[in-house]
Amino acid sequence: MRGSAGRQPILAPLVNPVFDPRTATWDYDDFLNESPSSGTIGKLNFSTLQGSTVAIAGETNHPGIVRRSTTTTINTVSTMKLGTSDVAFTPSNAHASLWKLRVNTVDADTCVRVGAFPNSIANPFTHGVYFEKLVGDTNWFVVARGSDVQTRDATGVVVTTGWVTLAYVRSAGGVAFYIDGVAVGSVLTTNIPSAGLHFGTMLVNGAAAAKTLDHDYFEYMFNGLSR
Repeated sequence: MRGSAGRQPILAPLVNPVFDPRTATWDYDDFLNESPSSGTIGKLNFSTLQGSTVAIAGETNHPGIVRRSTTTTINTVSTMKLGTSDVAFTPSNAHASLWKLRVNTVDADTCVRVGAFPNSIANPFTHGVYFEKLVGDTNWFVVARGSDVQTRDATGVVVTTGWVTLAYVRSAGGVAFYIDGVAVGSVLTTNIPSAGLHFGTMLVNGAAAAKTLDHDYFEYMFNGLSR
């Protein structure tokens, strides 16, 4: 398996795979020792489209933090994703992702998506699985979107400027979503995309003011593989 020797992933209680590397794999990034000017981010080498990136000082319980910004140009779609345009995973495989994040401005001009989506700055994406806060929203929503058709469900959880853990689990039964370890919204079973995805985050500013999103931790997992 990938990741630190002897370490169990946070996602394990939600997925509980057997860690035979032929059937399951996982990895993580805690964004320590960052140098965004090098062109890649974190030990997993996240890439970006538009916006800007800086490493900021660590905080108690959050030792490595990467901040993505839209800059002040209105309607900038700022994305950070795992992989390049030629490297995407197949969402039909059982998988899961988890992010520890902080939305620094929660207002009617901030749009955020967190989960998996294509290598694109389309707003919205043509396909993806993600948490979403649109401009004007005050709560988190969950979305499964394929070929520009989506299923969107409310979580009832307010978007705040504090740290939050957002995770989803894709299984044969659909996509389940969790906020701070608690199941939210419905298990989505329709409009789950079949086209390739990248784990990542997206931030858009609906006004000519910079919006920022802080990234503290990321984890992914695939299980049920046959190889």
